Amino acid sequence: MAGQRIAEFDIWRAGQGGSEVEIRLAGTTQKATVYYDPGLTQVAPNPQILESYQDGAGVVYGKFSQPLYCGAAFELVINGSNIGGVQTPPLTEVEGEDASNMLAKPRASGRLRALQDIVANQIFAEDYGEIGVSPATNTTTLTTAIGQAAAVGGGDVILPAKTFAFNQITLSAGVRLVGAGKAATIMQSQVAGRSITLVGSGCGLANLTLDGINLMVSSVGVYGESLAQTRMNDVQIRRFETGIEARGGTNNFWRDLTVSNCGSGARLLGDVNAGGGSTGSEWLRNTWSGGLVELCTTVGIYLSYEDRAVVNNLLEKLRFQSNTGIGLHGNGARFTHVQDCAFTSNTNNVKIQDDNLATTIDAAKALYFRMEKCEFRSGTIAIQDTADDILFEGCNFVGATMSLTLPQNNIGFINCTTDAATTFTGDTTKINFFYEVDQGSVGGTTTDGTVTKAWSTGALDAGEIVAIDAIAIGNQRNGVNRAVYRRYAKFRRAPSTLAYQSQTGNYTVGNILTGATSGATARIVADSDSGVTGTLSLRSITGIFQNNEIITDGATGSAQVNGTLTVGTVAVMGSVEAIGTDFEDVAGWDFTLAATASEVEARVTGAVSTTINWTVHVATKYG
Repeated sequence: MAGQRIAEFDIWRAGQGGSEVEIRLAGTTQKATVYYDPGLTQVAPNPQILESYQDGAGVVYGKFSQPLYCGAAFELVINGSNIGGVQTPPLTEVEGEDASNMLAKPRASGRLRALQDIVANQIFAEDYGEIGVSPATNTTTLTTAIGQAAAVGGGDVILPAKTFAFNQITLSAGVRLVGAGKAATIMQSQVAGRSITLVGSGCGLANLTLDGINLMVSSVGVYGESLAQTRMNDVQIRRFETGIEARGGTNNFWRDLTVSNCGSGARLLGDVNAGGGSTGSEWLRNTWSGGLVELCTTVGIYLSYEDRAVVNNLLEKLRFQSNTGIGLHGNGARFTHVQDCAFTSNTNNVKIQDDNLATTIDAAKALYFRMEKCEFRSGTIAIQDTADDILFEGCNFVGATMSLTLPQNNIGFINCTTDAATTFTGDTTKINFFYEVDQGSVGGTTTDGTVTKAWSTGALDAGEIVAIDAIAIGNQRNGVNRAVYRRYAKFRRAPSTLAYQSQTGNYTVGNILTGATSGATARIVADSDSGVTGTLSLRSITGIFQNNEIITDGATGSAQVNGTLTVGTVAVMGSVEAIGTDFEDVAGWDFTLAATASEVEARVTGAVSTTINWTVHVATKYG
């Protein structure tokens, strides 16, 4: 117990110089034991004689020579008669006392709670039996401690920092197993079945490793049906046939969760017919934030419609690494958001498809699978079937392969980057690249009628489109007039063309054209075939094709380049629209959007002999 500071004479007190101060146990004439340290180890004299100090006016002051502490309630007797008030040390422990009816409240809250309820929130497993070398004994100890936590409405069962074996346990509502860290507390299971079953809302695991040791056939690390608000925090699950199997669940939150070296890392299913009964449910509104999915041979994370929807789930800040199966498999999953995830050295990074067993059911069709700010280094991304609203936004592809097996809808790539080693196979006509840029505002001053280039996109790539919605504001400096113009226009550079000769096989529109000598690549968007000669229209061009080199499309297409690439021209699509104007008479002031051979630009024209401050705001979208 820490001691209470006897603070009355820590500072100089007028009229007390040389006084005798006796510290008594409160309400008695018995002297208390007094100490020099708060740990109550260095005994001090009792009574104490105060030091003296006299000021210039003759007033004598007194104080303790050094701080004093007492471990019990006390009162002060000064010079045998002056008795101070009772001071009580703060309560720090009730060892040996019956505190079952004691109430307490946290400093941050005025709410009183029974002390026994607060204490019950943490239960040390080793208080209920041995955790040692016997799996059966360890299982009994864990089951007893879990039952004790469940009996008081839930709490944390604290596990020791050691490696120990167990058989099978069940976690009740609100009960968590909490270790001393993933490297410190390692629970080992070798059963051919479910090691830990979650059966209640709010249960879970924290700060430990769950180890299946040898991938026992039919072993499952963590299993649950219709899970609700389960919590897993800083947990590793490894070496099971299935690391996690959840047959339905809602609003579960898992943070820094790693599954490693499993057949299937995590099977997260919409499945009401769990175990042949009806205790499962949808897999709905769940979050897995942070962690690693690695070395899985069948699948890392499997989001699958079995007979109920898998919808509105978030995977973020996960690393999928060195999986020889599929890293992330969305089977009939809908409204899945994958954010800030990295896919590295996987054989198959992602697969998105309808559920094969329920292809006529809308809830089983792949819909709105959004991959945002993800990176793919090598490996395949496979998409097939409905593929409605499949988006890759702000993603980076390095040496990856995008394989499209007859998707029914277009696949969107918004502000994504690809390197030369990234390839697209299958029905590549369904691929659409977009780039969005908000150029902000630019401003300046005109003093004459000269046309001023206010803003420019720079050169457009072959087949690229720019949509400009621009507002120009002018304010006359040597007058009172103002002007506001808004213009909208769409510009497009036509695809570049490349003539060929000596054709030995027909080209396929949508495939990637590659130069055998230069290594240059481009996407074929049209083919004007005259037999052994013809002209290809190309987009997404990298590198420079060389005259007379062989160009192939990865399928049957093969011919020889005849000449050099012809760059397409830039033209307005439709016309420039004047959406709105609100101006006063500033003679000569104008604002236009136009295209040149090398760029699209916004132009401001001032007024002769008139100074005008102007600002142009331009938002652009490329595709």
